[in-house]
Amino acid sequence: MSFEARNFSDSVQEYAPEIQEESFYQPKFTYLQYGVLGKHSYVFDASKLDGLTQTDPITKVKSISRQQTVDLTPIAVEEKDVCRVNWRYSITMPEEYSDITSFPMATIGVRIVVREIPAGLAFQCSGESVRHEKDSNAWDFERPFIKDQHVRVWWYKKK
Repeated sequence: MSFEARNFSDSVQEYAPEIQEESFYQPKFTYLQYGVLGKHSYVFDASKLDGLTQTDPITKVKSISRQQTVDLTPIAVEEKDVCRVNWRYSITMPEEYSDITSFPMATIGVRIVVREIPAGLAFQCSGESVRHEKDSNAWDFERPFIKDQHVRVWWYKKK
């Protein structure tokens, strides 16, 4: 999953990408890269992400949050101050199911990529202004998202 984060406030804001997944989906966080072009950039491999992963003792949700931050200048001051984020992770899901990716702040440039779609299954993304080329494993959203908006994906057996 990749996206861009921008600062729509009036002051410089610290930003670091966060992720949460249910433990029973057996999440494996394998790669994270993020940064602002010409400024700080960070790369985390699977072993570094494993060290940052926390499990909530009550909900059992696995999360990664508050690693090194980047400063985002308000877009009104510097339009090109964008944090580009690239997450790679896997989860084990039922054969037919859906998943939601929710955004904790204003987000643009959302791209959902499925590494492999098994034979006999169909995969879909919901939402307005989504672009998908036939036979592609990528869905690009040509619209912004605000705090708590989301993208839903689902997969099911082909008829």
